[in-house]
Amino acid sequence: MNRPKNSRYKDWTGKKIHSLLFIKPIDKKRGNGKMWQALCDCGNYCMVVPYRVVKGLTRHCGCQQRKRTSCTCSFCNTKFERINSELKKNKGRGTFCSPECWYKFQTAALPSIEQLTNEYLSGTTIVKLAERYNVSQGTVQRRLTEANVVLRPLN
Repeated sequence: MNRPKNSRYKDWTGKKIHSLLFIKPIDKKRGNGKMWQALCDCGNYCMVVPYRVVKGLTRHCGCQQRKRTSCTCSFCNTKFERINSELKKNKGRGTFCSPECWYKFQTAALPSIEQLTNEYLSGTTIVKLAERYNVSQGTVQRRLTEANVVLRPLN
């Protein structure tokens, strides 16, 4: 039987791509692709679709996401370890050893309470203030609330 030469019908047994070694096909399908049992370099078995491995969308069993990384706090320069998947949550805004350092970093970027209050009372929205000072809207709201400013309702 002549089958098309694409990843759905190809025999992947024994082939290694990235960190995954294909073991055997499984009777499950995901989308249009047949799933395969694969052995990762870390020793874990996982189920993968060859198409995703070939395209580079799947490179390992998930072990790299759990790997610990040595980091330096962006605020206090303390060295600490963090799990890789936790690093993605900050979206490039820095790495922090504690919630306190994150809060201090956020508030350090803001102007004085008086200047922030004056800008808000003159009609500038929380969204605009957050964009101007590159902080979250929650941080601006928190600082205004700490200054006992009555917040306008969002329309």
